[in-house]
Amino acid sequence: MIVYDSKSVRVGFVDNIKNMTRNVIRDRYIAYRLAKKDIKSKYSKSYIGLIWDFLEPVSLATVFIFLHRSKFINTDDLTMSYSIFVIYGLLMWQIFNDTLLQSIDIVNRSKTLLSQINVSAEALIMSIIFRMSFNAIFVICAIAIFSAITSTFDLVGMLKFLFLFPLIILAGLAMGLILTPFNTLNSDVGSFVKILLRALFFTSAVLFPLPKEGILSVIGTYNPLVHLFENMRYVGLGYEVHLAGFLSVIIAIFLLLSVAWYIFHLTLKLLVERV
Repeated sequence: MIVYDSKSVRVGFVDNIKNMTRNVIRDRYIAYRLAKKDIKSKYSKSYIGLIWDFLEPVSLATVFIFLHRSKFINTDDLTMSYSIFVIYGLLMWQIFNDTLLQSIDIVNRSKTLLSQINVSAEALIMSIIFRMSFNAIFVICAIAIFSAITSTFDLVGMLKFLFLFPLIILAGLAMGLILTPFNTLNSDVGSFVKILLRALFFTSAVLFPLPKEGILSVIGTYNPLVHLFENMRYVGLGYEVHLAGFLSVIIAIFLLLSVAWYIFHLTLKLLVERV
């Protein structure tokens, strides 16, 4: 008979944390190889592969800039150029959205590999981080170029933006990982998330600033993505950030990521048996 007490639970938790840390150090090269394989497989049959990733947000930004200049979108309270506002928003959203969708479906996409070899949860997580960091390089370059074109480039602000940009990847990773076990067991979860992301796309200050009154204002107050995207714009352009809201979102991202990572570490083997 096995007797569980508070001490045994505590030891189990500590052992898991040690294993998680050990796997991060040990499996970083495996994660790099997985990310490299994923990048090669995506762009191997395309001559201008990365350009396609930017055509959609840039073309959408062009449409909304035209709508703004045609007075279909009211941005009287906006303290920055609408062109740079929408470029920042769309490119940041692209990274966040892609990271979340990569995370939530990581077990299903890797089921063949996971059935053949023992890959740690940390290797899968780091492969997503490496993969999205690769895309982030080009996103940051695009933002810097558009900032220079619109005469809004601020060197110090851009360096701060570069330093804080991983927050967007970590936010998508945290939200995706917390839902990964549910999506692995029931694909309806992934379908629902895609619908939810489309709604968030229009209510997270991506394409236009949210009004200060009405239902959208209330949504914006409680939507952490609004605080994240708005303050990242302020940082990149050298504006003063809303420190309290920004710090709250940063703390929430790391707390959610810690919980999601721990749950994913514990459940990966069980999930592999179910796929």
